[in-house]
Amino acid sequence: MAQGARVVREYVQRGHIAQTLQAMPIAAKRLRVAAYCRVSTDDEEQLNSYKTQVEYYTAFIKSKPEWEYVDTYADEGITGTSARKRKEFQRLIKDAMDGKIDLILVKSVSRFARNTCDSLSTIRDLREKNVKVFFEKENIDSLDPKCDMILSIYSSLAEEESRSISTNVRWAHNKRVERGEVVFNFRNLYGYTQDEEKNVSVLEDEAEIVRDIYHKYLIGYSIAELCRDLTARGVASPYGNDRWHFSTLEKMLANEKYAGDVILRKTYQRDFLAERRVKNTGQAPQKYVDNNHPAIIDRATWNAVQAEIERRGNIRTSEETGKGRYDMRYVFSGLIECGDCGAKFRRHNYTYKGKVERVWTCKEHIRGNKHCPQLPIKEEMLEQAFTRTFNGLLADRNRALKAVEDSVVEAMLEADDGTGTAEEIAGVDAEIERLQAKMIDLSRQRARREIDGEVYSQSTQEVKERLDALFEKRDDLADAQSAGALSVARRKMIAELLATEQAQDEFDKDVFAKLIEAVRVYSRAEIIFIFKDGSEVKADLGAEAA
Repeated sequence: MAQGARVVREYVQRGHIAQTLQAMPIAAKRLRVAAYCRVSTDDEEQLNSYKTQVEYYTAFIKSKPEWEYVDTYADEGITGTSARKRKEFQRLIKDAMDGKIDLILVKSVSRFARNTCDSLSTIRDLREKNVKVFFEKENIDSLDPKCDMILSIYSSLAEEESRSISTNVRWAHNKRVERGEVVFNFRNLYGYTQDEEKNVSVLEDEAEIVRDIYHKYLIGYSIAELCRDLTARGVASPYGNDRWHFSTLEKMLANEKYAGDVILRKTYQRDFLAERRVKNTGQAPQKYVDNNHPAIIDRATWNAVQAEIERRGNIRTSEETGKGRYDMRYVFSGLIECGDCGAKFRRHNYTYKGKVERVWTCKEHIRGNKHCPQLPIKEEMLEQAFTRTFNGLLADRNRALKAVEDSVVEAMLEADDGTGTAEEIAGVDAEIERLQAKMIDLSRQRARREIDGEVYSQSTQEVKERLDALFEKRDDLADAQSAGALSVARRKMIAELLATEQAQDEFDKDVFAKLIEAVRVYSRAEIIFIFKDGSEVKADLGAEAA
């Protein structure tokens, strides 16, 4: 039997969108028609589906002479659980509400929305404007009075599917956290880069900037001053901007990744419908991965900076408002304390015979002489007093160095005497993990009814009390370790500075910031400089004391 000529023709199966739409009443004017497409991931398979959806609906609408093609709105790689995140979806709804669209074609309910509330409320809003939405797979016409119940069922199924997918993804993520697997793009972290095999390496040019930031913060620079310094030097920010922002440096100084470590699950998602991840403050278990990648900041400096952050956090309040921020806008800011009442000094400018004088005054004295009799002191006098005092130390450099080196050894012994070592912290961590596992085991025994409620309550209460004590002990050990590291770092810095600096002809702001912890003023004739190693030196006031 001879085969006829091969012919390719249109075929419309039963229930096909074309057949269904043909049965709908024909409008007196051409319908303005648009399509909406969406895929939720960037996987190659889904991207192919996305491209196919867009091409199909665009060609299909244009093939109908009775239709006027408006646009194909398409969201690529975006979840359907939230309408707010989908820019193209928002544009579609706005155009429809503005009267630009009569009919919207969608492949399925799940492509339109996986959130039942979003789906129904949007359909009802469009219905008010007489805009029809047709779902091809489910063969649903939104203008049909019976569609709400059917649509709610399909939307609920789509939402439940998202819940199931989210649960599976979260389970896999939890397993990766338990194994300590780090999933992080280090190309987005200043100072680091990452190759295609996920190998992490240090970008030395940027790493030097990071080390400089940590070093200057440790010697007394405020974050605000660091911002001004980096901006003035023309150093580009991590985002390529000319200006550095406070929040950028604040995060850099507290980021454990610069010490080579990673904290897993810093944030978490409350549920699959939640739009944002929130900070994890104990709601989900975390893991700390030591030595995950090359460190830019050594461990001692890292611990010292964290202790300095904690220290500054405890002194950043003001008496008047209870608020404030550690600032080093002026070199003496927050450092001068009154020997009479203990209050801090505040900087003032006043003009006398056309000359501007900068003075520092006790905050209590500002309120009145009856609150504190301490007299104001000129800034210039303080600068000259420090310069003479520092030069006096350098004149007997060997004796000063010997005293500081002895204090370094003492500080190292104190930091390593067993009260704050890494080994002790690791032991506490191991005990915490053991008790947490015991708590889980007790819950399982109770679920299997192997123990009664009274035994379960008593046992879990004992474990909780022990865990609370261990967490408190761990915090104390960590604080002691950080404080010890800060003390050692400071004393080493002082020793290095005394060994290398030369006598000063004028006040050096950086040298002062590196050396001095506080300035105690008893009177204009008696001023004490308190160094960062805890030692106190009486200021050489020279002729000023007369």
